[in-house]
Amino acid sequence: MRNIHMLLAATAAASALLFGSLWAQEATNAPASIVPILRVIVTSQAYDPFQPWQKLAPGVRAGYAFLNGDGLLVTTEDLVRNSTMVELQRPAGGEKYEASVALADENVNLAIIKPHDGDAIIGLSGIACANAAGIDTRLKIVQFDDTGRIREGDAQIVEVSFCDLPSAKGASLAFKALTDINVNGTGAGAILDNKLVGLVMAYDRTTRIATIVPYPIISRFLECAGNEQYGGFATAGFSWTQLLDPAERRYLGVPDDGQGVVVSSILPNMGAATSLKSGDVILKWDGYDVDNMGYYKDPDFGRMLFPHMIKGRRKPGDSAPVKIIRDKNPMNVSVPLAAFQDEDALIPENVAGKQVSYLVEGGLILRELTGDYLRAHGAGWATSCDSRLVNMYVMRALRPERKGDRIVILSRVLPDAINVGYEFLNDEIVDEINGQPVRNMSDVFAVVDKDTRIKTLKIKGIPLPIALDPAELKDANERIAAGYGIPALRYDVLRNKPHSSDGQ
Repeated sequence: MRNIHMLLAATAAASALLFGSLWAQEATNAPASIVPILRVIVTSQAYDPFQPWQKLAPGVRAGYAFLNGDGLLVTTEDLVRNSTMVELQRPAGGEKYEASVALADENVNLAIIKPHDGDAIIGLSGIACANAAGIDTRLKIVQFDDTGRIREGDAQIVEVSFCDLPSAKGASLAFKALTDINVNGTGAGAILDNKLVGLVMAYDRTTRIATIVPYPIISRFLECAGNEQYGGFATAGFSWTQLLDPAERRYLGVPDDGQGVVVSSILPNMGAATSLKSGDVILKWDGYDVDNMGYYKDPDFGRMLFPHMIKGRRKPGDSAPVKIIRDKNPMNVSVPLAAFQDEDALIPENVAGKQVSYLVEGGLILRELTGDYLRAHGAGWATSCDSRLVNMYVMRALRPERKGDRIVILSRVLPDAINVGYEFLNDEIVDEINGQPVRNMSDVFAVVDKDTRIKTLKIKGIPLPIALDPAELKDANERIAAGYGIPALRYDVLRNKPHSSDGQ
């Protein structure tokens, strides 16, 4: 991705014209175009990663949604994430209309909102998605001002790239646009010729750069949403690295022609596992040459990282023809594509902060490791968290050895007389319970259900197991539940209901 400051320098002259046009517009209060935009007000509340039986303090945020031609209100997923209440406001209107989230996909940062009252969108004509835009395209960023009136500012696309999403783990096609309006909410629209070019999902006030979910991704999302079952976006299930070193190229039997990247790892249970191997060199994907940095020449957007051909141009269930070199021999393979599910990861992201399975026994809090749990440690989580957990997240988050594998951790110990000497333990990896290996919380519940309690708990790296006094466990659990305000000492997501734990 090109450096933002380089982009600003390269477009300085255009920026001067761009800014000048808006200052004139705002000074004269020129009327904005009529577009089907609504303000979205979201009350949200996520579960506390450290005390998973309770929620964090609620928050309120605001952004925008646009009505498309099929009567669907589309917005960004991060706006409605963890929503407990969603309300809509029409332009220049104070009345609020209740709504709910009909569909959300954090993999592309898009969501669909359904109003409970048809009056929320009555009289609004849907806006169609654009079918062309790229670098240097000039457009309008449309939003509300403080009075609820529609306001628009000039913008110009300065970058088109396949890049990391700003509010979720993963990458997707995105536009970056230099704009002269201070974007005041996610979901603000990028409009060209009365068509939706994209939705703003991030804005940097310092550089005045808006990052935009572009029209191809929105169109695909809305198309999938119209199906009986939402299929999501495609992935192949492998990681890759650039192939720049001449010595490595010779070792792999790759011609010195500037083509090819090397497959570094394969995700189990995904399409790539059936046709690719670590060490394979990808020369062509879907008929396009892939250079040694992973780029191809996209017919719409020019130089682009080749994963866009998977996520942006294919669907789950498709197969992509791929030319590779394996063991110095060229060959052609077909790679099946599917939608990756977060729950299939060794360490799920849990971007939405949903309630996770947990067990509190004798003050020991057991749960599975997730990305949101690590991030909850603060901005410096990568250095403040246990290095073993961070290493697993960085190196193995998407690669369970077997389907259903997770990392069970002792996240915290709630101090009590029954666990004296253990209260300093936190973020520890649990290997065994009652002498039985556990690879997820389902295993934990199965062992506890069979033995009626935790007798011993083995932690990785600690030779002696933790033991809880069985004679004191029932009273301790009751005391801990009351003292720490825990409504249920156990919650099983798969069974979707809480249980009390009496230790008998």
